[in-house]
Amino acid sequence: MFHRFTTSFTAKRFVLIIASILFAISGLALPGLSGVHPAYANNGIVVWNTNDTGSGSLRQAISLALGYTGATTISFSVNGTITLGSSLVINSTSSNPITIDATGYSVVIDGNYSVVPFNIQLGAVVTLNGLTITHGNTSTIGGGVLNGGTLTITNSVLSYNSAAFDGGGIGNSYLLTLSGDFLNGNSTGTGGSGGAILNEYGGVLTMNSCVLYNNTAGNGAAINDYRATTTINDSTFHNNHATR
Repeated sequence: MFHRFTTSFTAKRFVLIIASILFAISGLALPGLSGVHPAYANNGIVVWNTNDTGSGSLRQAISLALGYTGATTISFSVNGTITLGSSLVINSTSSNPITIDATGYSVVIDGNYSVVPFNIQLGAVVTLNGLTITHGNTSTIGGGVLNGGTLTITNSVLSYNSAAFDGGGIGNSYLLTLSGDFLNGNSTGTGGSGGAILNEYGGVLTMNSCVLYNNTAGNGAAINDYRATTTINDSTFHNNHATR
């Protein structure tokens, strides 16, 4: 009898393990089984904690996405603030564009007054949707986001980011599209320009239905366009300040 019980238990355990694997591959959690947190499925990755690093973090999700071929969407199953110890660097290519989509959740990416939250490198194709990007800081340009790729930011907030030189909120030198965004309280040093955005050296900025409020710079209180192209549609500028 004891032998039969052992065999039955082993068979049930085997079925449970196989079921767990199948559920993980499909991106579902198996009810009643602790410790199973599927990281990804079919180029869709879910961030399920607010840790800066490690399993289930946004940083790990970006690392996984960079290894894929084809488009990847990173979504969230958690609300909260992700406080960064270093920039989130995205160096994908046009063959593996990455979307980070916080739809349905309140997700804050916090640079902790010490790092640039997003560094989008040359050749990368990235979309950021529904995020709040705040407290970024740099001694150069682009306090909240530094973009050298093809970047679209939609329905997001960039607030209280700062750069010692230019582009307190965003520094752009390639292709940047903003739609439905709120840029508030971003700043540069007294000698800097573009409190909210610096668009420079051949950069192309398209802005649709955005609000730029209370940004501050030495000059170009909201936007500084330097040897670049900027198109603005149906957007609001209010209470931005240049100190010289």
